[in-house]
Amino acid sequence: MRPLLADELDLQPHPEGGWYRQTWRADEPVRTRDGRDRATATMILFLLPAGECSAWHRVASEEIWLAHRGVVAIELGGDGTAPVPGVIETLGVDTMRGVGTMLGTCCVTVIAEGTDPVWCMENLMQFYRHESCGQCTPCREGSAWLERVTGKILDGKASMAELGGLHDIANGIMGNTICAFGEGTAMPALAFIQKFRKEFEAYVRGQRTRADARLTVEPWS
Repeated sequence: MRPLLADELDLQPHPEGGWYRQTWRADEPVRTRDGRDRATATMILFLLPAGECSAWHRVASEEIWLAHRGVVAIELGGDGTAPVPGVIETLGVDTMRGVGTMLGTCCVTVIAEGTDPVWCMENLMQFYRHESCGQCTPCREGSAWLERVTGKILDGKASMAELGGLHDIANGIMGNTICAFGEGTAMPALAFIQKFRKEFEAYVRGQRTRADARLTVEPWS
């Protein structure tokens, strides 16, 4: 029987468990390693009612989860269709705080191993620049500058001073906008720069080029 909330949101049974409805699909396709064409990005509503489980697929591409209600527990196991019982990790504010980070906009980004963090940041900044309503100047201009400078870094046309300027641009957004979207833009940018500084510097020094970068996109299994 379909739960009441699933009925209200017109969600259908998900093959892995839970309930879902696709709300958006990008027009641009990408060719996967097995030769299939898939959309570069999709968006779904997903509901996992209390007491139900979802057999999470192998993640080889980026996923962004926006948690709107409740707490999700993930049981980590082995390989195969029936993995052995493993450690249960609870996704929530306290969990993120315990590993030295925070949920911020209640969003968890899962980045596939091998994904270039600089290109990943450019991709994310393109999203924030596009989604900014433009009302607040720090967010409107700052998100555009973050995208533009990150693109210059990938193209090998940026200086170390411009790389350092990313920090200043992001800090200029923090606390200077009406809504929290500005912080949602600035905080991941600051995190990328802090955690992957060496990767950014490699592009500035000419040790890497955009041709070396990749966003890992593979089929689900």
